Amino acid sequence: MQVRSLLASSTIRAAVRDFGRSPGTLRRLRWWLHAPHSAERWFQVEFGFALQQHVTPDYVVGCEDEHKDLVFYPALPKNPVAAVIELKWFGSWWLGDKIRKQLRADVDKIGSYRTPALALAVWLFAKRARPQDPMYPWLDKQRLESVPDLDRHLREAQLEPDIQFRVDCPPQPGFSTFSLVAVGFYNGAAQSLRRRH
Repeated sequence: MQVRSLLASSTIRAAVRDFGRSPGTLRRLRWWLHAPHSAERWFQVEFGFALQQHVTPDYVVGCEDEHKDLVFYPALPKNPVAAVIELKWFGSWWLGDKIRKQLRADVDKIGSYRTPALALAVWLFAKRARPQDPMYPWLDKQRLESVPDLDRHLREAQLEPDIQFRVDCPPQPGFSTFSLVAVGFYNGAAQSLRRRH
């Protein structure tokens, strides 16, 4: 596998798809929805594991190396880092200036890396099947009702994704919508690799 394939939209999409279709992950997401809290570290580990399945045996995915969320090493850890992903994990009920600033900060952060890098944000879009259902009442106050809402917010923040896709998860009890939307921004080194091939 070539370095440029590590951050390719097809690789990222496959890992997000596997993450969003894993029965164990879906059970944990439904549990998380009872009282959402910061879960970015959990997402980092789960997504790193899903990603590893698509880069084996050529690369190893590691978490939290020198303040980088996910890193790819050739063959064995502690070889030079081949690529980096900075991750954000959100629910569709979270969006505002704070979130836009977090996205902008990751895009700016990877801009300084010489290593090919991707700033990746993944949103869980979940809607209850019955709005009157007492379970998850806060979901009715979502900030993002659809992907076009997300697109509008990204434009307002002057962020244009290099990759963007939606993965529909298997139907979940009590939900009419359960999907993941990912947006990613490449740094200059990753853009350069894409142009050369």
